[in-house]
Amino acid sequence: GVTISVNKTAIPANPGNGNPVTFRIQVTNTSTVTVTDIKIVDTVSAQITITGHDDGGLIYGTAGQRVFWNGTGLTLGPSQVMTVTITGTTALCYTGNVSNTAWAAAWNACGADQGKSVASFDLSAPPLTINVMKTLSPATPVNGGPVQFGITVVNTSMATISPRLKAAIISS
Repeated sequence: GVTISVNKTAIPANPGNGNPVTFRIQVTNTSTVTVTDIKIVDTVSAQITITGHDDGGLIYGTAGQRVFWNGTGLTLGPSQVMTVTITGTTALCYTGNVSNTAWAAAWNACGADQGKSVASFDLSAPPLTINVMKTLSPATPVNGGPVQFGITVVNTSMATISPRLKAAIISS
């Protein structure tokens, strides 16, 4: 009968926040018979923005974060490997585990097999720390006289401050 193995890997293994990542899914025909149909499904974490794919010659489709490949009529001989990839970008501000599972099924007229593989890594959003300095000019204002305030915001962290955050700080 048909037997397969499924291996999913994240490249790089620990991409870090806001960086590109590629998920490679390899389905290997470990049997001595030829597979005539293959299906692969991968539910990509919401912490990944999908930016591309390589369909490996299969029919490719998506439904939200679910990616699928269909190889009806495909032949995968004994020991042959089918490889598909998903490329994406990791979430910038997420801290926690990102885990994606790929499932594959393969069959021919005499049997079928299925398997799954998980790729996971941890993300840790860099903390945001800022210094805010407010100045007054003149230092000792005169009643009824003009006063000017200056506000300086300094990002003392490795995080990037978004324009929305800058606007919120200044308008406070």
